[in-house]
Amino acid sequence: MADEATKSKRRPSSAGDPPFPFAGVVSQNAVKRALLLSVVNPRITSVLLTGERDTGKRTTARGLAELLPQMDVAEGCPVYCIPTARERCPACKAAGNPQAKARASMPFVEIPISASAEKLAGGKGTPPKPGLLARANRGFVLMERTNLFSEELLETVLDATENRKAGAWPAAITLIATMNDDEGELAEEMRRRFVLRASAH
Repeated sequence: MADEATKSKRRPSSAGDPPFPFAGVVSQNAVKRALLLSVVNPRITSVLLTGERDTGKRTTARGLAELLPQMDVAEGCPVYCIPTARERCPACKAAGNPQAKARASMPFVEIPISASAEKLAGGKGTPPKPGLLARANRGFVLMERTNLFSEELLETVLDATENRKAGAWPAAITLIATMNDDEGELAEEMRRRFVLRASAH
């Protein structure tokens, strides 16, 4: 029987239906290349996918989740801290920074358009509760129809990609954002903050 400390955790995701296989997406080479680069290059912390409606941006992004590798995490940590890291999350600190480790799939978390700033960054209290961004720590966040989110929420997420934190919690995330060309523009100052951009056709 496998030791409890080495059992894999299930990847957290708000996705409902099983994702369409990434390899099954026909064409969309620019989109697939951008997504794969974001997995292998830690400097690519945000990707903006643009294009017309129904060009497979969301389908391709969700398919990426099944390709993400597993990683070592601190056992029992809600935000996937590295067991040997000097800086740990509030939950690990409260537990005495345990060194026991487990295996977990890299998280892939979808942010609903109804999300609040508190839901993203986490609540207050003692100890504080991690938000969606912290629960995606060391993984990926998907924001669909990004241009329909408020600038405040988008800025919260982009700040996390740049600062690697969300409130009191670590949030070393890679943002995948999509937008449909027929649903309005994204402010240029926000667009420029994305490390990589790709267009679906």
